[in-house]
Amino acid sequence: MESRSKRTNGFTLVELLVVIAIIGILVGLLLPAVQAAREAARRMQCSNNVKQLALAFHNYEAAHKTFPPFATMNGQGSASWQGYSAFAQLLPFIEQSPLHAQLTTDSRNFYVFYYDSPATTVVRATSVPAFLCPSATRWPQSGTNHTTNGPGCNYGVSYGASITWNNFANQNGMFRNQSALTAKAALRIAEITDGTSNTLMLSEHLSGDDNPNFFMRGQTSEVKTGTAFTNAAAYPTLEFPSEADLNTWGAACQAAAAHLSSNGAQWLSPLPTQTALNTVAPPNWRFPNCQTNGSGYSSDRNGVYSARSMHTGGVNGGMGDGSVRFVSQSIDTKTWQFTGGRNDGQVISSNE
Repeated sequence: MESRSKRTNGFTLVELLVVIAIIGILVGLLLPAVQAAREAARRMQCSNNVKQLALAFHNYEAAHKTFPPFATMNGQGSASWQGYSAFAQLLPFIEQSPLHAQLTTDSRNFYVFYYDSPATTVVRATSVPAFLCPSATRWPQSGTNHTTNGPGCNYGVSYGASITWNNFANQNGMFRNQSALTAKAALRIAEITDGTSNTLMLSEHLSGDDNPNFFMRGQTSEVKTGTAFTNAAAYPTLEFPSEADLNTWGAACQAAAAHLSSNGAQWLSPLPTQTALNTVAPPNWRFPNCQTNGSGYSSDRNGVYSARSMHTGGVNGGMGDGSVRFVSQSIDTKTWQFTGGRNDGQVISSNE
C-alpha cells in the first residue's frame, strides 16, 4: 500500500506574513481614528474648562456686582505687573476656596507682591486643573522662583482689540488693567453695551518651554520681542490694524531673533500670555505673538497676543453670556476684533 505523509496543522510562512501585513494595515488605519477620538475628548474637556471659568466669572459678578480687572492691586504700587490676575479672584468660585484663603493670607489681602515673594511660593506652585487645557503642552515647572515654579495656565481673559496692555482707558474688552490705584477698571454687565453674547470673555493660549535659546516650532504663544508696530491705533478710535498692517508687522516679528519663553507659566500673574490676551490678530495667527520692545521674564509690554490652541482649526472662546464657542482661525479679522470689543457698536456674525 502507498504511504501518505501527514499534513501538520498551522500557518505557512507566507500565510503568516500575509496575516501580519493585514494586521499592520488595520492598525495603520485605526491609529488616526483613535488619535482623532482622543483629541475630540481633550477638546471637549478644554471647552468644559472654558465654560467653568466663564460661569465662575458670572458668579463673581453676582457676588461683587462687577467682574474683576485682569490685574488687581491693593496698595503695592502703580505698576500693574505687581498685581494679581483675574483668575486669582475666581478661586472661591471654582471649588478652590482653601487655596484662595491661603493666597489672601500669604499676600496680606493681595498687598504683598507675588513676584519672588517667599510668602506666595506655595500658592504660585499649586496647579489648578481648570486652568490647564489637556491638549496643550505642559509648562516645565521647576525651581522655586517666579520664572520657573509656575504650574501652567492655558487661558486668558480678553482686554479687547488694543495692543496697549497697561492703560485701562485704551482697552475695550470685558477686562481692563488696573494701571493706577484709583483706576475704575472693574466692569459691570451694564457696561458691555454690545451684548454679552457678542463679546469675548476669555479664550486659550499655550505654555512656553522655558528655553530662550530656541523658538518653539509649530503653534506657539512664545513672544518675539523688539519690533515696533507704528500703524496700530488704540481703541476707542476704531482704527484697528488692517490685515495688511498686521501682516507687515507679523513678517517683521517673524524675523526677530529675541523671544520670551515663559508664557503660560503662571495663573497668578496678571500679564499678557500668562492670564490675558487681546483680539488684534485672529486665533492661531500665522505669525508669532509679538511685543513692541523687550522686557523681563514675561510680556509686560504692548503687543499682539493672540488666542492660540493645539486644537485643529481654531480655539475655544468663552463669551460674555457664559456660552462657549469654537472660533475658527479663518474668522474675518475685523469680526474677531469687534468680538473682542464690549462697546464698539459693531454688529458681528458668528463664524464658528
